[in-house]
Amino acid sequence: MQEIKKPHVGFIGFGEASFEICRGLKSEGLTGIVAYDKYWDTPPRASLIKSRALEAGVILLASSAEVVTKSDVIFCAVNANAAVSIAREAAPFLGKGKIYVDINSASPRTKQDVAKIVESVGADFVDIAIMGAVPEQRHRVLMLACGSGVKKLIDLMSHYGMNIKDVGEMPGVSSAIKMCRSVFMKGYAALWIECLLAASAYGCENVVLDSICESIEGKDLHNYVLSFLVRTGIHAERRAAEMREVISTLKDANLASAISEASLYYLDRIKSLSLSEDWLQSPPRRIEEVIAAFKKGWS
Repeated sequence: MQEIKKPHVGFIGFGEASFEICRGLKSEGLTGIVAYDKYWDTPPRASLIKSRALEAGVILLASSAEVVTKSDVIFCAVNANAAVSIAREAAPFLGKGKIYVDINSASPRTKQDVAKIVESVGADFVDIAIMGAVPEQRHRVLMLACGSGVKKLIDLMSHYGMNIKDVGEMPGVSSAIKMCRSVFMKGYAALWIECLLAASAYGCENVVLDSICESIEGKDLHNYVLSFLVRTGIHAERRAAEMREVISTLKDANLASAISEASLYYLDRIKSLSLSEDWLQSPPRRIEEVIAAFKKGWS
């Protein structure tokens, strides 16, 4: 049996995500993980960082340069706005044979900028988008990965239970998927907040919630989205008028109406496309057709 090469793994940034991933990797038998966090010796955060490192079997180092020097695989897990500067700091210590993995929730452009820095010194780059809850799933959380080092990373880390899905070699694709998904996931939360605050102001939150659930529960989501968007194209004028009344209702209760105003903006744009007559005669049967039609409103 061929012996599995044990990777030397390091983390730049040792917050919750890094800690939980390291705990998971430790449970799979991966030892010798090193990490650096800029607060490693700064109270009050230092005590938590050190206790987490002890629990996860991680060796704390005093600089990112040390982490890069001692590691084959370097995971960068910092704030997204620091991703490029951290890559620049790491670059002098990177080189052929090393894989630099950016797991920050950053834009595709940021990931592409990091990739250029990393690959300019001969190292491989991987853009990872984490698609689940790390505290619950730890190292087994789904990670969408792209970039020059994806296949090498999967070869090295799949032996330790990491759930890495290859989505291509072009940096930024993973992050684009996550960012676009976040339009819905984070926007969905904001939509619920605006809806339920308004319903609460009028004393009808439970009735509204029950009504929404009844409309959605048990539906096949793909078919539901297609049908809902087609009906939006057909009835955009009426729905835009209704949203104006919604905004008035919220303002009468001194409530925020940002999501409703955004909805009106989109409905007005779709109304301008005059899709109603054509779609009543021959409604789109694929989501791609709907998207292509809507794009004309922003061309």
